[in-house]
Amino acid sequence: MNDARLQAVDAGFAYFESFTNLERDAGAARTPMRLERMRDLLSSFGNPQERFRSIHIAGSKGKGSTGAFLASVLRSLGHRVGFYTSPHVRDYRERITVDNGYASEVVLRDAFAAIRRHVETTYPASNTERPTTFELLTLLAFLVFRETGCDWAVVETGLGGRLDATNVLRPQACVLTRIEREHVEYLGDRLEQIAAEKAGIIKAKTPVFCSAQYPEVINVIRTRASELEAPLFELPAALRLCDTTFTRGGMHLRLRIEGFPELSTDLRLTGSVQAQNAALAAYALFSLFPQTPLAAMESGISAAWLPARGELPATVPPIMIDGAHTPNSVEAVTAEFCRLFEAPRTLVFGAVRGKDYPAMAAACAGAFERVIISRPGRFKPSDLEELAAAFRTVHPRVELCPEADEAWARVRSHGDPALITGSFYLAAELHAVLDKSSD
Repeated sequence: MNDARLQAVDAGFAYFESFTNLERDAGAARTPMRLERMRDLLSSFGNPQERFRSIHIAGSKGKGSTGAFLASVLRSLGHRVGFYTSPHVRDYRERITVDNGYASEVVLRDAFAAIRRHVETTYPASNTERPTTFELLTLLAFLVFRETGCDWAVVETGLGGRLDATNVLRPQACVLTRIEREHVEYLGDRLEQIAAEKAGIIKAKTPVFCSAQYPEVINVIRTRASELEAPLFELPAALRLCDTTFTRGGMHLRLRIEGFPELSTDLRLTGSVQAQNAALAAYALFSLFPQTPLAAMESGISAAWLPARGELPATVPPIMIDGAHTPNSVEAVTAEFCRLFEAPRTLVFGAVRGKDYPAMAAACAGAFERVIISRPGRFKPSDLEELAAAFRTVHPRVELCPEADEAWARVRSHGDPALITGSFYLAAELHAVLDKSSD
């Protein structure tokens, strides 16, 4: 990339970061989420979201991976596909991709300049209705998808769904991944409340594809879909086969969904949860495109990839990096790791403040010889002492290595297979250390 263009792109993302950022500033005074502001922004730019077809995804876990499977299969069918996801691991540009690559730096630079001119004219610093970081990122994504000629976009919500900036779409399908208790400061502290917010993306008469859910969650989804006459397709009722074979290089999947041909393919994304995400994506696309060639479905699912989702970098000792950050997802990734690697094992764990430290510790600590607690970056606050104390209640060997390079050095000195998990921000820190080491 041209250095001047790269600097312009970096400056654009930094400018967006100067606005209220709900990813980073949980609990702080903030601009409230409201769709009217997002609609005004989009209207000022000619409503770019109306220029492509879309699939809209909400949920607590698996949104990114499911979106990657959807986007990859759509590409295999010959479409030009935009993908909007979060968070990023290495580079902000990971959030807005076109045909599995970073958007053109020229398109990004021009979009940043246009957005900045509009914002500074329309929303002076004293205006309490200034857009949020995520709203600006969403606008940027939709502009990029329009300017690069995408005919499909796979779009992931940021927080919740009902009031999320992405909920201006009129999608061809809505997809709901596993819903768990999270972001209680925004969405409510009961599963039913959280489910109602996530189900807010459901549109009238628009098909909804849903993964396995808690009983109180699926009841909310069924009620909402019925109210809007939206056809609801529940994966558990249609799934006939979902067999996985694990290898150090990934995973082989055999999948059969009622009414559609059986597929057999390798996955770059590792773990039984990824098999379920692939199944959900396949269910949606087989249903939307009943004549989808089996080979296109298999090749698209096989090619899908995102960092820090059961990722197995080529390192010594071997490691797995995963952004799991709820008790259930931490338990699941621990089980997958233990399938691949025998004891003794090392856990490197970091989580931001506000997560359920004791529950996450109980979900994973027992599978490891030792636990290393490390800071999940500085983007969001964390409490390493409190996190270490939670792990010490269930494990006798807990080490504190605040910096990622120190944690990686400790992993190498022990020499055992290591799982790095607890936060995408920790995954980003470890990636930076590994990139520096490879350089």
